[in-house]
Amino acid sequence: MVCLTGGGMLRFAAGSPGTGRQRVLVAGTPEEYPAGEVVPVGQGEAFIGRDNNGLYAVEGRCTHLGCRVKWNAGAGEFTCPCHGSVYDHTGRVVRGRAPRPLRPVALDLDATGKLMVDLRRGVLAGSRLTV
Repeated sequence: MVCLTGGGMLRFAAGSPGTGRQRVLVAGTPEEYPAGEVVPVGQGEAFIGRDNNGLYAVEGRCTHLGCRVKWNAGAGEFTCPCHGSVYDHTGRVVRGRAPRPLRPVALDLDATGKLMVDLRRGVLAGSRLTV
């Protein structure tokens, strides 16, 4: 796995040829993600959250038509600007046309302690990285 440095700055590790979408994102260190917060990664391609059980990542695409969701910190929810679907902080559907929760994706630590969000690999809902 490619390791890129960047003290809080997001760097891309690998791309999807021809799509312009990054598939593996380097997202800083676990300490940059406080408990109770959700933070966008890769210009909203994914989001990392931390709860009492650890760190988790979800893909930033609505499951209705694939629009990029936005995080509303004040309301503690994701919203889709296209058709109004709403998801809770973990990506579960609260209301709207979305047929499924936001896709949970793999979140790992590389050898240097950097978080890696792997959009190529889905994980089970509720999966957490404990550090």
